[in-house]
Amino acid sequence: EGMNGDRLMYFQHTDISRVVFEGYVDDDEIMMCDNIFNAMEKTEIERADVRKLKRSMVN
Repeated sequence: EGMNGDRLMYFQHTDISRVVFEGYVDDDEIMMCDNIFNAMEKTEIERADVRKLKRSMVN
């Protein structure tokens, strides 16, 4: 996840090969990320294939 001004970006962990910089992290951030991870494990959400999305954007 990331924010840049009024833009919000989401990433699937499987599509991230390297983290260059991780901003400030406190106990609340860790707890929130743990809660999100646990919820995602229990949710049936179809994951997008980034490579297919990229190809469709080029065409």
